[in-house]
Amino acid sequence: MGAFESDVYREAAAVFVDGYEKELEFLSKDRERLIDAFAQMICPDVFYLAVLDREIVGILACSNNQKRALTIDQTILRKSFGYMKGTMLISL
Repeated sequence: MGAFESDVYREAAAVFVDGYEKELEFLSKDRERLIDAFAQMICPDVFYLAVLDREIVGILACSNNQKRALTIDQTILRKSFGYMKGTMLISL
C-alpha cells in the first residue's frame, strides 16, 4: 500500500465505510469520523486494492488467525466513538 501518493489507508477505509454504511451507522452517522477511525486500524499485510484511474475503487482483505484485516484498538475505538460504543465493539 506504499506506492501511492495519497493517504491509501484513508482511501481504503472510505471504501470499507461506504460498503458497510448501514452496519456502521450505530457507531456514528459521521462518515469522516468512521473513516478516520478505521484508517488507523487497517492491516496492510492482508489488504488488496482495486485501482481505477489512480483511485481506490475496491478492497479485499484475506485474513486468518495470524493476521486480521483490522487491528481492533480499544484506544482508537473509545476515542472515536465514545467509551460505551468503543467498549461494546471490543467485546464483539
